[in-house]
Amino acid sequence: MELIKNTFSEEDAGKILRIPLARAPHDDFLVWGGEASGEFSVCNAYKLLQFSDENPRAYALQNIYRKFYKKTVAPKSTKKNQDYNLEVFIELSAYEQLDGLENRKLVNTKENRSWRRPPREFIKINFDGAYDGKNNISASGIVVRNEEGLVILSCLETHQGVAFAFAAEAVACQKAVQIGVENKWPEVIIEGDSLAIIKKCNSKCQDKSIIGAYISNIQQMTNRSKNFLFKHIPRPANVLAHKIATETLKRREEAYLERRVPEYAEN
Repeated sequence: MELIKNTFSEEDAGKILRIPLARAPHDDFLVWGGEASGEFSVCNAYKLLQFSDENPRAYALQNIYRKFYKKTVAPKSTKKNQDYNLEVFIELSAYEQLDGLENRKLVNTKENRSWRRPPREFIKINFDGAYDGKNNISASGIVVRNEEGLVILSCLETHQGVAFAFAAEAVACQKAVQIGVENKWPEVIIEGDSLAIIKKCNSKCQDKSIIGAYISNIQQMTNRSKNFLFKHIPRPANVLAHKIATETLKRREEAYLERRVPEYAEN
């Protein structure tokens, strides 16, 4: 950390130190090859999406790109501007907006929108993340309950150097899995309201997205235990974890509470 701070400008060092890191090393892999010119621009991103047959969200990304390009990139075609807007495009459009579209779509379904007790002999861990983009801080709200619906523990934790909002959910999920592993419960259900995160955790493939390091950490922990199930639920069914996450971010408080939740979340 000191080497990075002494080598780069304060702004660049901050960006480098916010890069998600996997806890265990893995083989290098190609995330994005760009073009023969070696340049990585918004135009490259659009061409890449045209060939993203394996990505069911590619069409939605293309539509977002078209609108984004007309408003911000087309009037200013310098490479510097393209690189900047590419970063915004990836972080905001590709993740936050699409994740929001998924959640809005789910609201119209008949899926149960209230929290349910886990099956017999199961422990259920609900997680949610909140994010402060100005200070690059996220907060995790974790609630663990048994088959009777009674709280076993709750966890309030903040995390420094989180680069974007989508990562806040991944960090919270990682913390939920860590709690499950450390307590050695025989059967665990991990629930969250971010469909994208749950899908990645259920996948056995190496994740090459911008949150790949966090997903790798989760996979490393769950590979050692086959007793983890990841389940997506709508926001209303995850209201307790959401309340704890948002209040933790607001108050900057951390706690590990046994058999209870914070006073503001008791009702």
